[in-house]
Amino acid sequence: MAPKLSVAKSTSNHLNPRTTHYEFMGVPGASVCVAALPLVVLFLGVYCDSDGCLPWHGYPDLTAFIDKARSQTFLTIPAFSAYISWYAFQVLLYYIVPGPLVQGTQLRTGKYLTYRINAWRCFLLTIAIVASVCLVAGGITPMLWIADHYVQLSTSAMIVATVQAVAVYAGSFRPGTLLALGGNSGYFIYDFFMGRELNPRWTFGVCAEPWFDVKYFCELRPGLMGWVLIDAALAAKQWDTYGHVTNSLWLVLAFHTIYVADCMYFEDAILSTIDIITDGFGFMLSFGDLAWVPFTYTVQARYLTFYPVELSTWFVGAIFLVQWVGYWIFRSSNNEKNAFKTGQLKGTPKFIETESGGKLLASGWWGWSRHPNYLGDWMMGLAMCLPAGFGHVLPFFYAAYFAVLLVHRAMRDDHKCRNKYGKAWDVYLQRVPWQIVPYVY
Repeated sequence: MAPKLSVAKSTSNHLNPRTTHYEFMGVPGASVCVAALPLVVLFLGVYCDSDGCLPWHGYPDLTAFIDKARSQTFLTIPAFSAYISWYAFQVLLYYIVPGPLVQGTQLRTGKYLTYRINAWRCFLLTIAIVASVCLVAGGITPMLWIADHYVQLSTSAMIVATVQAVAVYAGSFRPGTLLALGGNSGYFIYDFFMGRELNPRWTFGVCAEPWFDVKYFCELRPGLMGWVLIDAALAAKQWDTYGHVTNSLWLVLAFHTIYVADCMYFEDAILSTIDIITDGFGFMLSFGDLAWVPFTYTVQARYLTFYPVELSTWFVGAIFLVQWVGYWIFRSSNNEKNAFKTGQLKGTPKFIETESGGKLLASGWWGWSRHPNYLGDWMMGLAMCLPAGFGHVLPFFYAAYFAVLLVHRAMRDDHKCRNKYGKAWDVYLQRVPWQIVPYVY
């Protein structure tokens, strides 16, 4: 029996080696993130509300913020029940809405996971059902309730995200679990934040196969769809307060909806992203998907709800141009990459062969910079903030945060690619020296 145990342990160590490279400044950084991220969400929710936005003189007025926070109700049973219902509703749609089954990338075990592609249909069905609920209710009352309970819903989302992160962390100790290479340090708080298990899958009810991939589900469903729902609720609030919706809020709502719809329609593209193939599912992704995205990405819409801005025609045109150019770069570069990976890219693309037999695309968009899609993504993010005007710094939180996120993600990508491709990556860096913006960075 002893030799069998030894072989099993050796195999486990081979598939799940200890993490030796630490991100986010290791254990201290992970600890700060776990503690600080919920505070940022609450800060943004309280700092600017129906009573007005607190002044910003180069820094936040913390004294006024604390006074305001003391009078705030952060959690109610109806709000928590509503969020749980929203999460369960998306799980139900994920289960019952048909869609093609697609294989993901090959795992370290040599196996492939199967994913159901139905996000676009679920998105359209969600819109139809929400609209039907409003019709049955006789108007926009349900949307107004969402807008009025913004902070309570954000607290509920954070609780669910944290409980979910604890659950997947505990489940990662099951025998035979494939762990994320970056989340197996042995330090609780670091692994809890980064995500210990690579692809946590759960079984519900009579379904024998654990095909419900928690990470894949959260990547698109409750948070991104919730983002659009909250935007619509805030537009309804502005309509109820002022009798109309300003062109600035229409722009924000349109840009956010287009962005989310694009993610849903091209759902299979996320199967090759770092979130799915590399990162474990822990507090970072759980909190980010369920709480951070819907309740920090809606800051511009919330600001405009209480501070209406009517934009001139020329400024609307300029914002549209930034959005369109950003989307063109984002979508065309991603389509080019996906076509190359699947062998469907037309023409004679230039590439660099790796020692493992893989290929690195080094022409087209990917010959200009190593992350051209990030540039397009950020330009769209900037276009989402510009409709709020320049009366307050808070609406530009998203653009500032997104710039930091994308630069950090590009650095993470480069580190992982260097480890994966070795000398071929050095050759690629010589050929494509620019990280995101050609001739700038």
